Amino acid sequence: MLELMTALWQPGWTEFDGEFYQTPRLEMTPTPPRVPIFVGGLSDVALRRAARHDGWSRGHDQHGPGAGRGHPAARTACRKRLSMDDFTILTPLVDAMSIADYERAEAGGITHVLTMPWMFYSGPDATLAEKIDDMTKFRRDLALD
Repeated sequence: MLELMTALWQPGWTEFDGEFYQTPRLEMTPTPPRVPIFVGGLSDVALRRAARHDGWSRGHDQHGPGAGRGHPAARTACRKRLSMDDFTILTPLVDAMSIADYERAEAGGITHVLTMPWMFYSGPDATLAEKIDDMTKFRRDLALD
C-alpha cells in the first residue's frame, strides 16, 4: 500500500502492479505536496519498512528518560540508508515537562516529539481555550522563546 500511495502521489499518469494492489493507468490530481511516510512498529519487518521511507514512529507509550529505547534497532534497520540525516524518529512523550526530559530523548536518538501540553495543566477534558492557554504556558515553562 505504501508503494502504491507513493506512486499515486507523483505527478502525471501512473499504473501500479504490486503483489496486493493493482491499478489501471490513472492520474491523481491535483498532485499533493510531498507526503512523508512514517512507519510504526517494533518488529524487524516494520523497522526495515521504516528504513525504506521517511521515518519511524516509536509508539504511544513513551516516557521522558526511556523514550529512546528501541532507537538502536531503528539505526540497525536503517544501516543500508546512505544517511540518517533525513530520517525522522518520532515519539510521543507523555511525561516530558522539562528541558532535561527533552535533552534525554534527543540523546536517545529521538528527532521529533509529539506532546499535548494541556494534559499537564488542565487535563484530558480541557476546552479549546484552555488548550491554547496551556500551549502558551508550556512554551513559557520550557523557555522556548
